[in-house]
Amino acid sequence: RASKVVEEYLQENPAILEKVDDCPICLEPIFDVDAAVTFYCCGKPTCGSCAEPLSAAGNDICPLCREEFPSDGESLSILRRKAAAGKAWAQCNLGRTFLHGSSGLEVDEQKAESLFRNAADQGYSQAQFLLGIIELDRNNTDHFEAAASQGHMSALGRLGIYYFIGLGVAKDDM
Repeated sequence: RASKVVEEYLQENPAILEKVDDCPICLEPIFDVDAAVTFYCCGKPTCGSCAEPLSAAGNDICPLCREEFPSDGESLSILRRKAAAGKAWAQCNLGRTFLHGSSGLEVDEQKAESLFRNAADQGYSQAQFLLGIIELDRNNTDHFEAAASQGHMSALGRLGIYYFIGLGVAKDDM
């Protein structure tokens, strides 16, 4: 039944599919933004299918900007600098780093939420989705709605489930 909600939503809002980014390598739509990889050197996303072989092959040159990939230590510095400059993709990725306590950072959920909000305010769908997860206990689906309206498939799927079980929205089991 949840898939019916998603299908109906897509039929009512066909422009959503036009908002999905295409991978600059294979030119296929990037439906699974959770598996997408953003190169910190240039900030461009690719689908996970294209990024995985690059990583496995040990390539040290970005196929998109032709710059050398930054080292792990440089990546955090670049991410911080680009997030401070207002780049939504960097704010979202730095927020994830704080949320999970990775790259040597301590877990800081408040800092993560603040960074997600900054990126979401710029319309960055992945940040809207992550805010939706953070605010789920507040029965707030506004961020999922915003992300879904931009073609974020994970947000759209979750909305279908939430409508089916009535979590944060009026129950609609069709």
